[in-house]
Amino acid sequence: MSQAEGLLIMASSHLTAAELIVETEGDRAFNGRMSAALFLLLGFAMELSLKAAYLHLGGRKHVAKNEIGHSLKKALVAAKSQGYLASDELTWIAEALERPHRTNHFRYLDGPTNVDIPEPAVVISALKPVISDVARLVYPHATWNI
Repeated sequence: MSQAEGLLIMASSHLTAAELIVETEGDRAFNGRMSAALFLLLGFAMELSLKAAYLHLGGRKHVAKNEIGHSLKKALVAAKSQGYLASDELTWIAEALERPHRTNHFRYLDGPTNVDIPEPAVVISALKPVISDVARLVYPHATWNI
């Protein structure tokens, strides 16, 4: 299995978990639908899917691991540099989640108490096509239900 495949599988798993939480728990999910735990999953789904696109399209492992790190903006720029076409909505979400995701705010809750983030359903609907796009690149002969 290539690193891009592994990252894609993890991204899809994170997105599926977040989607299930929103669908089944709604406002009861980990202190509500705007919970840090939910956005931790969504941030990693975005990071890993963009890194998978970057690597599959010819990016270097060293850059994905050491230069992009947990930066959603860097991951998006890197994927675009290899030819990935991202929506304006995805760009906006990467901007919105950049600082809290990159600084592990959603993991450790040691940052600002008021973070302006989009609704989880908006993030989920923007990430589904990304994971589908990357899945079609990585597995051109397979069908993914995302």
